[in-house]
Amino acid sequence: MMGWIKIPSGAGSYETPEGAQAKADAAEAAAKAYIDEFAARRDNPHQVTKEQLGLDQVVNVEQASLTQFNAHHYNQIRHTNDVERQTWNAKETPEGAQAKADSALSAAKEYTEVFVSNRDNHSVVEATSGTQTITQNTETELTILDNVVSQKPVDSTTTGSGMYKVPESGTYIFHVTLRPTEITQPVSVLRVGLSKTVGEEVTKTPLVDLIASNATSNGYVSSSFLVNLAKDDSVVVFVNALTEDVTLQQGTRVQLFYLGSN
Repeated sequence: MMGWIKIPSGAGSYETPEGAQAKADAAEAAAKAYIDEFAARRDNPHQVTKEQLGLDQVVNVEQASLTQFNAHHYNQIRHTNDVERQTWNAKETPEGAQAKADSALSAAKEYTEVFVSNRDNHSVVEATSGTQTITQNTETELTILDNVVSQKPVDSTTTGSGMYKVPESGTYIFHVTLRPTEITQPVSVLRVGLSKTVGEEVTKTPLVDLIASNATSNGYVSSSFLVNLAKDDSVVVFVNALTEDVTLQQGTRVQLFYLGSN
């Protein structure tokens, strides 16, 4: 049953439902637009500080990108492995290497000085008078050596024959100096070797060729060679003139050094 609603006098006008809905929709749309606009702002409208957020405790350090990080991680030039690192750590420093080299040089000089100054550790035999002819293509033992300067042991060298009796087995250096008289060829080849007597057996071993020339200073030619000898061997230096007969004179010398046992 429908009735009538009495509108109080003086109440004014009333909104229709449609009008009220329209106004509500407009208000909602305005609110959304405001919120969207506020959310999109990047100018810190509330003036929030980094201290309020705790950001003042964070160190502002630029970070590498993933691409940059991977490029560094896989860089095989900058990075090394444990094997290479151990190899590098085992290397001597330039200073350490120099110190070792200096020490070795000092020790070598000291040893050489002691060795040279000690006349008991080698024998020296030389020619002081007379001459000796070396016939071409003939292995001739040096008998011109008439003066024993030093010898080890005493009486191990026979004067006038150049024969040396080996006191103990080991390695020896022979330093031979020849002084020929004037030669006729432009150059003359003198082959030097060692004649060794063991019991009744004699062997001759050529060891070095010397080139003699009238242009050579003072006419001297010399060379050294290493040989292994056994105790009680008897040895003497021989010369073979390959190009012409040669006469040796004063100044010809044989120096014999004992280096040590084999």
